[in-house]
Amino acid sequence: MQSIRLRLFSLLSLGFVILANGQAYATIDDATEIEVGTEYSNAISTADEVDWFKFNLPADGNVVVSLKHEQFSESNAIHWNVYLYSGADTASPLGSTSIRATARDGSFSLGLGAGTYFVKVTPQYNARYDTTWWDDPYFLAVNFEESHYYEKSPNHNPNWATPIDLNREYSANLAFNTDVDYFTFDFPAEGKVSLTFRHQELTTSNSIYWNVHLYDQADIETARQSIIIKGTQLEVSSDEFVLTPGTYIIKVTPNINRYDNVTTWWNDQYFLKVETDVEACAPITTYGKNPISGHWSVFQTPCDVPEGWTTQTTRPEPCPLCPGGTECIDNPASCGLYKLAELEAATNAGRQECINDPASCALITQAELDAQTKKVHETAKTVGRQECKDNPDSCDLHSPSELEEEIKKASETGKTAGRQECKNDPDSCGLITQAKLDAQTKAARETGKTAGRQECKDKPDSCGLHTKAELDTKTKAARESGKTAGQQECKNDPSSCGLITQAKLDAQTKAASETGKTAGRQECKNDPASCGLHSPADLATKIKEATEKGKTAGQQECKDKPDSCDLHSPAELEAAIKAGRQECIDDPDSCDLHSPDELAAKIKEATEKAKTAGQQDCKNDPASCDLHSPDQLENAIETAKIECFNDPASCDIQVTGDPKALTLTGGGYYEVGDKLVVKLKENIEVSNRFKRVDLWVVIKMPNGSLLYRNNDIINMYVTEPTPFKRSIEHSKVIHHILALEEVPPNLGGNYTVYAFYNQEGAGLDDLFQTLRFNISSITVTLSNK
Repeated sequence: MQSIRLRLFSLLSLGFVILANGQAYATIDDATEIEVGTEYSNAISTADEVDWFKFNLPADGNVVVSLKHEQFSESNAIHWNVYLYSGADTASPLGSTSIRATARDGSFSLGLGAGTYFVKVTPQYNARYDTTWWDDPYFLAVNFEESHYYEKSPNHNPNWATPIDLNREYSANLAFNTDVDYFTFDFPAEGKVSLTFRHQELTTSNSIYWNVHLYDQADIETARQSIIIKGTQLEVSSDEFVLTPGTYIIKVTPNINRYDNVTTWWNDQYFLKVETDVEACAPITTYGKNPISGHWSVFQTPCDVPEGWTTQTTRPEPCPLCPGGTECIDNPASCGLYKLAELEAATNAGRQECINDPASCALITQAELDAQTKKVHETAKTVGRQECKDNPDSCDLHSPSELEEEIKKASETGKTAGRQECKNDPDSCGLITQAKLDAQTKAARETGKTAGRQECKDKPDSCGLHTKAELDTKTKAARESGKTAGQQECKNDPSSCGLITQAKLDAQTKAASETGKTAGRQECKNDPASCGLHSPADLATKIKEATEKGKTAGQQECKDKPDSCDLHSPAELEAAIKAGRQECIDDPDSCDLHSPDELAAKIKEATEKAKTAGQQDCKNDPASCDLHSPDQLENAIETAKIECFNDPASCDIQVTGDPKALTLTGGGYYEVGDKLVVKLKENIEVSNRFKRVDLWVVIKMPNGSLLYRNNDIINMYVTEPTPFKRSIEHSKVIHHILALEEVPPNLGGNYTVYAFYNQEGAGLDDLFQTLRFNISSITVTLSNK
């Protein structure tokens, strides 16, 4: 954030304060103090700038932090991020929002307690390299509404829960999609209670948005009551239930498993109320904490506690002034506490003293104040007029001489602006830029160069040159003359040219030809490869190797994608090979030797045919390719299950605790609309780390197909064989394998769920050998309507 200019002034007519350019604040220690209810203007000037603001809340209430700007871009990119921090924790934001270039404004609200808070404004990382929006002003405001019926953030921990009163509606919102709100209340006597939750309509989606749970303070793991709230349910109330006297916790969480187009619904306000017919003002000793002094007082009923005080029915701990037992109740003064009547009496006595003798309270009467105010007003008015005369700038006024000077400056500024316009748009001033002049000069140079070249072409003599035809004619004549002279010299003396006569050459050539021919034939016979040839044995070997490789590749393709194999029988390959062999038998000379190109073509042809044959083998016999059908997998699981049950030691694992390492629950028959939950309990500890296992969960669908549960929360079920958990050494957890709040129609049928441990890294190809310990299975039957 920029430091304040020497001229920091308030524009009362516009209602905001301008913070001008200067030093950028880099730490929270440099935060500018601002007032709630006032709008402040500032701007981001560098990519790493951080603007810090600081404000104080005098009481509990609701805060709305907003940032707006002028639309200056058609881009939907985020430009600013705004964060709110507590003075006690400047590392974790209580709330935040992001503002896009076209969004005009952004805001978020939070219930806060009295205290000091900080606001941080930063540029979005991805927008930092677009400098066109830097220095454009943004307008920040923190507005405050005093009330005791908002949440007090931070309250994302049970120890920081916001205290609430019975039959009072409290307002709150979730700052993030992972935020949690906790509330606490004291229940004075046994009676019936219900929870009510309401909000504004968000979407037409029937998805769950909020979860609300009520816990006993002594057990925040087991919910006493829960309700869920959907986007289209404006208000939801729980059934009545009975509570005994004590302290209770309410937990509000977002449903993080929702996936729809609404991404900021958690910022919307919700309202929470604990409703009961139990008399809240029953004669129950209640302790109240003064929010200003921090002192505790004791009251006869909860209704005696002043509004805004923190209350509880248990004695405050730690309380060094309270000796314990009933002494604080019988004698509050011994604990540094006061009864309400005593406090009110002391307050009234103090007020009366101030009324009787204002001077003793450092006060004055209204008449004295009015007289002094009038006198000060007249004096200040006179002083103010004189200050304006002495220093017109201080009153935002100007003397005639200053006006003339300003006009002169404006003229110079206009002149400078005019020069800049000519620089920015030379055409508007009938000028051209240096770059344009250079470009025109370069073009003229190229044109002249081209014209000069053409003149040389048209009249070579003018450039002291010759045409190609002239050069060729003279060169040809010189070549012929030299050729004739050279030929004559070689004829006269062949040895001078390193030549011999034709007769001598013929004799030597004939002798060398016979010798070389014989040696060359022998070399080709001894080493065909040196001649770029191949013997029949080489060809047969290469074809055999290519056939094996092609067959293996074809089988592998069937293993990877069995459905993609539309193959032919091996008979076609055999027929092609027999035909080729027959050609060699019918015409041996044609098969004697082959060039590398011929060999490569035949290898390629044999590879493709063998590949096709290999794929067909996989189709005809999946087991030969280490593949299996869904029925075969199910039979293997059942067989392995029986083997492990009859002989646990054969499954090569040791466990501790529950003798069953895996247990599935939730099987049975379910109607449409029923709640369905299938859980899997793990209780395993392998004997050593070299015997780790993988956990597999397989669901057989009504149509016989198989789904495999994996660890991806987005795509939980896949058709490819995939383990649920990998490399397990010890685990004692419970998983939710299937969970439906309501069974929908048209899903009727039997679903069989299998869970088993398999050897680490092993697939399902040899399940009889790799299965580890027991297999758990259940069947879930769903009604169709």
